[in-house]
Amino acid sequence: MPSLLFSIPVHEAPETVVNQVEVIRAFVPGAAVVINAVNDEPGFHAALAARFGAELGKSVLLNIAPRLSRLGAHVLNFQFARERINFDYIVLEASNSLPVRGGAAEYAAHFDAGIPRWQLNLDLPIWANERLRSDCYLASYGYPHLYAAQCEGSFYRRELFGQVIERLRTGYDDEKWCPEEVLPATILFNEFQGLKLGNPITYVFWERPDYRVTVQDVDALRG
Repeated sequence: MPSLLFSIPVHEAPETVVNQVEVIRAFVPGAAVVINAVNDEPGFHAALAARFGAELGKSVLLNIAPRLSRLGAHVLNFQFARERINFDYIVLEASNSLPVRGGAAEYAAHFDAGIPRWQLNLDLPIWANERLRSDCYLASYGYPHLYAAQCEGSFYRRELFGQVIERLRTGYDDEKWCPEEVLPATILFNEFQGLKLGNPITYVFWERPDYRVTVQDVDALRG
């Protein structure tokens, strides 16, 4: 069974993230987690050490390197973890998501990556950000097609993600747009052919204004 590394850029309180790590480890046995909490504020090291003890620094990693965007955090987390532990896949997650069933590693084992293929339409209001429309970032990559994809729960084979981030140039650590939703997908679908692709392992209720999840939703996802 492949080993998964969950990458989490923190924007929640320490106790929330500790609970998230507990649930990930319960539903995905053998998984490792790397957390980006800039400058260890407010006290993530203490909270993680109190709960996970000797596992901190092994299967639970804390990366306090500064970043400006969620994609920048995932890149830093991948580089940080790659130097310290072995893993087969990286899963890009958020600190407000939560596993509700097992089988993630078994599912990932069938694919090179789990990421949807959505062609990017710059005319849609959601992409009206002037940074995205300008030539300063996307045009510098020179790709004939632009893509977007859900970041939460997307996964990549370790070697593949390393090849994707090697191709990052400008704009990936700018929080004024959504590089995590655009650049990995654009690079992947323009540069790599013949990949076996699955879906992200996280379900997001995009059709709801606040993405709210109910108990009934969880029951349905669990089957």
